[in-house]
Amino acid sequence: MTSLMELQRLFACVLRDAGQSDGCGNDQEMLLIDPGRGDFSPAERLSIYRNHHRLSLLAALQTHYPTVLAVIGADAFAHLAGDYVDRHPPLDARLAFYGADFADFLDDDPRLRALPYLADVARFDWALIAAQIAAEDRSFQVDDLAALGDELSEARFGPHPAARIVRSPYPLLAIRDLALADPQNEASVDLAAGGCDLLIWRQGNDVIWQLLDRPALNFVTALAAGSPLGEALAGIADSALSAIITSYLVSGAFCRAT
Repeated sequence: MTSLMELQRLFACVLRDAGQSDGCGNDQEMLLIDPGRGDFSPAERLSIYRNHHRLSLLAALQTHYPTVLAVIGADAFAHLAGDYVDRHPPLDARLAFYGADFADFLDDDPRLRALPYLADVARFDWALIAAQIAAEDRSFQVDDLAALGDELSEARFGPHPAARIVRSPYPLLAIRDLALADPQNEASVDLAAGGCDLLIWRQGNDVIWQLLDRPALNFVTALAAGSPLGEALAGIADSALSAIITSYLVSGAFCRAT
């Protein structure tokens, strides 16, 4: 008798490639159980599942990467997303987590050499999704500052699970604004205008982002790397210390390291 685990493995294998590879072989016949009365044969029923599986993954990618979709159009996106689905089976049962490495896939695709910014656009899109679906944790708050007392300068912090730093040599915000704007908008983006560094995180139910200037970037990257607060603040003008701490450390983007 075939175990439930074996049936599940075969079913997943058949969904991915119709049983032609990956060790499925002719074992897929084990799944072709007579359904009794009905309008569809066992093979046709498997085909329906296979088609639904693929369409669900494609729909997830469209949801997760709206800016990429808007930049290249529905037809080009469908081709790229289809190739990604063929090569990258889901590793998590939750569709919300599918496509996390889509940006790396775009980076490696020779068809996109003329769009060198597209992978970074995808990283921005995914950072917004990741901030939405990340686990909750207690972020460091302004009331926690006083409790640290003399230990403040040696305190270490880490990014909240919803926080991401996205760096790009391209103007991602301008690209996103134009891509998602009215199609009749004839504006353009100067890719040589300079890049941007962004901190993306969740405040309550809202996902927000903040452009980082050089001092802010140095501060948040140092904190994220595990540097104590005193070191992360080194080099920042005294007049800017309060704004840096308020805008980033106690903004919900960081947690106290344990």
